[in-house]
Amino acid sequence: TVQLGGATLRDIDIGVMTSDFDDERFGVPAKMLLAVEIAVSSAAYDLRQKQAAYARAGIPNYWVVEVAKERIHLMTQPLDEAYAERRLVPFCEPLTVPGTDRTITIG
Repeated sequence: TVQLGGATLRDIDIGVMTSDFDDERFGVPAKMLLAVEIAVSSAAYDLRQKQAAYARAGIPNYWVVEVAKERIHLMTQPLDEAYAERRLVPFCEPLTVPGTDRTITIG
């Protein structure tokens, strides 16, 4: 769960945090490197409402794994309520995990 401001909390499916995330009850956007949503039936919600909330909070990287279409929406560079850079990647393409020297393959 990440706290986006005030009493606004959002559950994320996967989050990559900075190494100084210790005993905090909720994640905070300033320490998030990546938020990932696994969209089985929620792609529209994840690509609109959650995307706007995460961009507004300044989370630098946001991925939506669209299971039915076997693709990942990669979003970077939050700007207001959107991400300036967006890219679609098919399943099975290695992806660099932000803040690490590791890759992950989804599919």
